[in-house]
Amino acid sequence: MGKVHAWSLNSERGIALRNGAHFDAQMHYEIIPDEDQGFRVTTKAYRYKLQIGGDIQFMMHWHPTGRSAYELPHLHLPNSAGLDEDTHLPTARFTFEDAVEWTIKITGQSARDDWQQILDETRDRHISHRQWHTRPGEQHAQPPRR
Repeated sequence: MGKVHAWSLNSERGIALRNGAHFDAQMHYEIIPDEDQGFRVTTKAYRYKLQIGGDIQFMMHWHPTGRSAYELPHLHLPNSAGLDEDTHLPTARFTFEDAVEWTIKITGQSARDDWQQILDETRDRHISHRQWHTRPGEQHAQPPRR
């Protein structure tokens, strides 16, 4: 506790998908006390990226202590009309499940037929425990825990 940890998909190599698609994911997290469960994990930063044929399809970022002055959750869509890699599109917080869902829908590739159900269940579990949605420190009502 009190220490920020990190994980990256496939030791920072990401996952190569069919048809030249490539998905990368990294997250920084901390284990903190939780009044209901004893401990829980809190996200400190994330970076998710999908490329196809070397072209970036999306980059979902939240890096409040990184090199960028932009500290809120945001999206990069550098192949959209008039946008480049430096354009920050403000968003609510993305989950890892959101990034995986976008990747499956954009590439049409999934390893399981029940992928949507699995993503929904794990995303719902995250949503029921998260402390913020749009801006860190915001006050909002939590959905009931299941």
